[in-house]
Amino acid sequence: MNFKHFAYCIPLLLLTGCGGGSKTPQVNEGPPIIIEEPVEVPDLNQYQTSTQPLKQSSENELLTYLKNGLYLTTLNSGFQLEDGVMEDAVASPEPAAPAADGDFSQTTTQEVGVDEADRVKYDGNIMYLAANAHSNFVFEDEATESASSESSHVRVLQRQSDHSLIELAEIELTDDQTNSNIDGLYLNQNTDTLAIMANQYSYYYNVGAVEMIDIWHPTPQTFGLSIYDVSQPATPTPKAELDIQGYVISSRRIDDTLFVVSSFTPYLDGLEYYPATEEQAKANYQEVQQASVTDLLPSYTDANGVTSPLVSADSCYLPDDVTELDGYDAIITLTTINLSDPSQIESICVSAQVQGIYASQESVYLYGGNYSGESFIHQFSVNGSRIDYVASGELEGTFGWDQTQLRFSEYDGHLRVLTSQRTQDNLDRVDHVLNILKANDNGTFDLVGRLPNETRPE
Repeated sequence: MNFKHFAYCIPLLLLTGCGGGSKTPQVNEGPPIIIEEPVEVPDLNQYQTSTQPLKQSSENELLTYLKNGLYLTTLNSGFQLEDGVMEDAVASPEPAAPAADGDFSQTTTQEVGVDEADRVKYDGNIMYLAANAHSNFVFEDEATESASSESSHVRVLQRQSDHSLIELAEIELTDDQTNSNIDGLYLNQNTDTLAIMANQYSYYYNVGAVEMIDIWHPTPQTFGLSIYDVSQPATPTPKAELDIQGYVISSRRIDDTLFVVSSFTPYLDGLEYYPATEEQAKANYQEVQQASVTDLLPSYTDANGVTSPLVSADSCYLPDDVTELDGYDAIITLTTINLSDPSQIESICVSAQVQGIYASQESVYLYGGNYSGESFIHQFSVNGSRIDYVASGELEGTFGWDQTQLRFSEYDGHLRVLTSQRTQDNLDRVDHVLNILKANDNGTFDLVGRLPNETRPE
């Protein structure tokens, strides 16, 4: 749908006559005259997943790309996917059992030294258990709104000498995170901290919409990150409470650094999704063009109510082949938080569709693909809280649909990744290929090896 001749306003400068006896008529001062002149709305390209390397964008390039994408979204569909401690009075417990000697269950991880979020964390003596409230829908109309008062929380349990458990404390989410599900916990024994990650949920059913019920529509997304000092498990104390705009895709912990990969789609009040008229579409375009960088990039708010940008525009990357007529309205943010000092937060962002992440102790990889059977990989190096872009590569085939990160493995600076391609052979419908890649100094990957190959076709 193309919309032409969108009007905008420019001020007309009025020239006044000179004094000193000149007979030039004087012009009375007054409000400036506004003249509307037509301007064409760009004929934007429909979004296609790019498999090209990334480039660091300027603020203008990023804002143009996001605004174009936000406007295209209103035309197409309008839906984008995405403290307190309650201390119980406990009778004097029997002495706790000695700490276990290490022979106890812990979170199963893909890579040694790269911790993953879990609903249960255990150090051999203290167990932290995430207890989620029942998922609930919010039914609302113009007059009423109701929601469950139940909230998600973390139970702190201590192992006893008879192998039973007693509850020492219960950590509740903050009031702002009432409608949240705890996605996972991280226990860092080096710093005696427990990190709680929770995604907020909000599904709306518009009672007044008789002709069409629009359940799925863009709404602001927020996830919470709470960090507690658990050096005294019976009395956990908050170190940081952060409400972060976006939706958690995945996370990892390496030593004292927490890595969070989240998606964010800008949300602007006043946009008309599914515009029925050309005028509504033009109004959407005007509204989007007035958006600032603050409107289009995610922020976070701390326990004191101070809001700060999560990422700056000059720390973002775009596909190398984008033009001023391309657009996509979502970004992927890679954020690092120092668990020893949660005020140390660093982020970069990528505006592209991403299917998943794989993380080693040295690197974080974002990957995805398109419907043509081509896949891409973006590598970022990890050094403490610092993340730097390294390289991008394109492969034939897909990464599948389930547990795709298990197709990746890094060893000695090489990335080993398995791709799959459908064939026309009814007896063997899928071929699998093992690719060995290594980043070079040009920001791309060299194909070091592949199986099967001409020497080893089987």
